[in-house]
Amino acid sequence: MSEDEKLIADYLAGDDAALEKLIEKYRRMVYSLTWRMLGTMELAEEATQSVFVKLFKNIDKFKRKSSFKTWLYAITLNESRGYRRKLAREPAQAEEIDIPDLSSNPERDLSREEEKHLLQGALARLSFKQRSVVTLRINDELPFAQIAEALGMSVNSAKVNYQHGFKRLQEILTGGEG
Repeated sequence: MSEDEKLIADYLAGDDAALEKLIEKYRRMVYSLTWRMLGTMELAEEATQSVFVKLFKNIDKFKRKSSFKTWLYAITLNESRGYRRKLAREPAQAEEIDIPDLSSNPERDLSREEEKHLLQGALARLSFKQRSVVTLRINDELPFAQIAEALGMSVNSAKVNYQHGFKRLQEILTGGEG
């Protein structure tokens, strides 16, 4: 039994602290993924909270067919997809992407900020599946098998979505595609 499975079993047996440990263990991962999928800190915070509410309500449904982490990735991606659909239905608003301050060098900060803004904008132009696969592969360094499981697709489909998404990102970022 993995550490995560033990925490789940402990929580289901009445130990509320076990769920808090799980949440603390995965909070950063969930927030990071929602931020990359949604593009703003505010939406990422909202979606992260929603992910953990769903986790709380559905933890007894975890069937151990995959790792807990993969199951949580799937919940996180589904919530992110739901938030993106909700945004698509709302009237478009110009919203600036929040980028955290990463260093004390103003010139380097500006360059890094511009690069992140460009990349985030390019990622936003990919389909949700392509964006999900590219993000999970590059940022989270997940193997295609785990990506496929989290997204409910075949390994081959995950690889194809990655190749197409990565190629499209290159085209967008080099100006080869408008």
